This record gives sequence, structure tokens and C-alpha cells, in this order.
Amino acid sequence: MTLRRPCIALVQLSVGIAIFWTNAAQCAQPLAAIDWLTDPPTGERHQALQHSDRSTSHANSALPVPVRTGGLSGYNINAAGLITAQTAQLPSDLWPPTQITQAAELLPRIPRLKSKEANLLLAALLMAENDTARMSDTVPLFMARIEKLVDLGALEAATTLVSLASAYEDSRLIRLALDIALIRGPAKQECARAITSNILVDEQDRLAEIYCEAMAQNWQQAEFLLITSEALGLLSEIDLELMWQFVDPAYADTTRAPTVQIDQLSPIRFQLIEGLGATPFLNEAPTPYQWSYLNGRTGWKLQIEAAEKLARASVVSGNALLEYYTARKPSASGGVWDRAAAVQRLDTATPPNRSTAFYEAYEVFNRTGDILLLAEIVYALDLGRDNNIANDPLWTELMILAHPQMVEADRVAHPIPRISFAMALLSHDHEAAHALQGTDPLVSAVWHAMSVPVTAQAPTGPKIAQALIELAKGENGDMYAVNKSLRHLRAMGLARYAARIAAQLTIMGPQ
Repeated sequence: MTLRRPCIALVQLSVGIAIFWTNAAQCAQPLAAIDWLTDPPTGERHQALQHSDRSTSHANSALPVPVRTGGLSGYNINAAGLITAQTAQLPSDLWPPTQITQAAELLPRIPRLKSKEANLLLAALLMAENDTARMSDTVPLFMARIEKLVDLGALEAATTLVSLASAYEDSRLIRLALDIALIRGPAKQECARAITSNILVDEQDRLAEIYCEAMAQNWQQAEFLLITSEALGLLSEIDLELMWQFVDPAYADTTRAPTVQIDQLSPIRFQLIEGLGATPFLNEAPTPYQWSYLNGRTGWKLQIEAAEKLARASVVSGNALLEYYTARKPSASGGVWDRAAAVQRLDTATPPNRSTAFYEAYEVFNRTGDILLLAEIVYALDLGRDNNIANDPLWTELMILAHPQMVEADRVAHPIPRISFAMALLSHDHEAAHALQGTDPLVSAVWHAMSVPVTAQAPTGPKIAQALIELAKGENGDMYAVNKSLRHLRAMGLARYAARIAAQLTIMGPQ
């Protein structure tokens, strides 16, 4: 069925340029007519919850350390980073020139990891500065690092890292910067650079080109490109409908936004959908897109769910998650509402009742498989200051999952064997760990990996990436892969990362 879009019935390309400009001028509407693009709604809750990636402070970030910025003038692009190699506890020559191609191919293959410490190791690998003298100045690896940060949901880090390459007039980097910006917001600055650099010339970039012309207030050019694209069949029906509704708010008011399946999602489509106010149906969208829900324009339930997904990916801190859980009183029960209510009871509980609220929250979060989220909340609430809770094995278990630095020096014996085993790993007490390993296949695989002698090898980015790929297999039940991954991390001098990951795998148990 042919959709009745504005202007198209009035304009035929064969009539000539003069008629086109006359009708196009009559149809063009200022972009600000879609008010949430330029003047986001305000309100008490919106002001209190400005934790979206567009304005996230370092206090709400779950990345290992605050990122640093700086110019790239005279700097090798692959040497650029946001944290020093020393801070990341990694060597400064991660990417040998002979392994650049291999590294660029390996990074996209690292799947989502369940261990928080493994995610932090991956983030450190992607963000660490490198020795300029030992790096090849090639774009593909730099792009692979940024794209993986985007995949993790670390949009602020990805944006900052790509900004360091602003001196590089490389079309691939300019296009990547545009895509990241489109996920985060209207992308006016990145659109202007894309137009100036003339990089949106391929047919697959036509939708982004039209959008960017509109963002630059080049209405006649945007309209011409849109009408031409429709006449020549260069855009799909979904893209045509999205763009027509985007450029004509009056038409959008009378027409429902088209449905875009998750596997059809792209940064430009997402930005158009968000501009039309249709974001909520994308609650199953990939992790990077979840930041959009934290802008104060969606319902509270969607905001909590988005914050939870980002916390699971280790890119939202427990403090930010806590604020979303406690924003208002739940009006229903089940799922996310039960978790919010449990957190609120824990937040307000006084010492006589705090332990009870603690265990009630554990039951709620354990029921939905969200113990890691509770661990982040417990850390944010600083419940360790309560001696009754700090001496409870459950608190130790949660801290191992989320913040092992809180307990790795603890020598207190725990009645639960797997906790005692994890604690022995954190303190590198292999003798005590051996006595506790029992007959559990996972525990046995972990103990063997952490105790057998290993041959030292150079810690390089590709080798670390390969170890993380193996670890992902191990998290899904492959005991040999667990063993192999942990041994390789130890061999590369990453024993502290290996110990924390091993402890977390022990607490999580077979998946």
C-alpha cells in the first residue's frame, strides 16, 4: 500500500527544479516543531535523574577509573587511550604491529561476559594508552576498540576516545563518531562534520544524509533528497515513513510510527524513532540504546529496567541504580516493582531491622537471577558499616561478585565452603583453596588453573582478548575453557584479574 505522505503528491521530479523548490518550501517545517528534539521537557523527576550518557558524571560511571582527555596532535592513533597502562595494570605495548589485523578481528568476537571483573579487564584493555613508539598508526584497531566500547554500552568512554582522533580526517572515524552520537542524541555537531567532509555518499548512508541536512536546517536539500530517494526506491518503506514523520510533525501527529524490529535497528533509525517519541517499544534494544531511557522522558519502569541492563553490563554504578530504584513508590507488584520495593525497604531500614530487610531483598533479587544488581545496591548503601551485615557470609558473597577489593584481605573463616574457597583464591592461598575444592567440577577446574605452574608469556591485547573469549565459553559451562582462560591470564602476569574472576565464577556457580 502506498502511504500518503506530505508533499509527495504535489511534487514530481519530471516537472522540473523550479516547481520542486516552490512546493518543497511550502512543505518544510522547522525542526523545532518536534519540541523534544530541542527543548526537552522538564520536571521534578527529570531534573533529579539526569544520569543519561549525555550528561553522566564520573560518579555514576562503573568504569574502573575516570577517563582523561587530551589532544592527538602528533600522536599515533592506536596509542591513544583514556587511562594509563599503569592504572589499568596492563603493559604499555599491548598491540604489537604484527598483530594489528588479528587484534581488530578478535575484539568484536568477545561476547558479553558475566563476571564483572572480566568486564572491567575488557574495558581496561580497550581504554588503556599504549606506547607510541611500539604501535602502528592504523585506523581499524582504533575503530575496533571504540566499537567494542559501544557494544558494552560505555558510550561516554567511546565518545571521548573517538574525539581524540578529531585530527584524523578519516571517513570511517567520522562515520563512527556520527553513529555513536545518533545513539546518544540529535548529533548536530557530528552531522555538520559529516556534511562538511562529504562522507555520506553511499546509498546505505542516504537516510543519515537526509537527517543531517535537516539538522543543519538545509530543508530544501533534505526534502529534495527524500523525494528523490522515494521516487528512485533508494529507501525502504520503514525508512521513508520514519523520515517523512520526522520532517513533518503535523503528519507525525496523525500517523503511528512504524514498527522497527530489533534486528533492523541502526543508530539513525533509533534516533528517528526517539525523535518521534516512540522509544518505549524498544525496551529490548541492545545495551547501548538503553541510555535513551534515562533521559526522564520515559516511564519509571522503563528507566529502572534500562538502568538494570546497564548495571549488568558494568557501565552504570550502584549509586545511579539506587537512585532509580528509590525515585518513587511502586504502584504495582512483581518483577521490577518487587525489586524497587525491596531496595526501598533496605534503604530505610534501621539497624534492628536491617538484617531482615537485607535477606528479604536477597530473596527478591535471587528469584529473578539479579544477585549482581543487589550487590551493587549493597555497596552503594555502604551496608558494610553495619557489623551484623559485614560479618554475614551473604555480604561477603555479594562483595565478591561486585567489589572484591572489599573482602580480598579478609581472613575470616566462613561456614559456606564456596565462599571460603573464593576468599582463599582472592588471598592467593592455594593450600587453603586445595583443602576446600571438593568434588565440584567448576571449583576443581578453577583451583587447578590457579595453582599449577605456568610459563610466562608476553601480555598482548590479542592474547588477552583470546583469553576472554575462552572465559565466555567457560561461563557457559565449558570447564576446560575456564581452566585455559585463567591459566593464560596468570601466565601473562594478570594474576590479580585472574583471582578475582576465578572467585566470581565460583560464587556464580555453573551457568
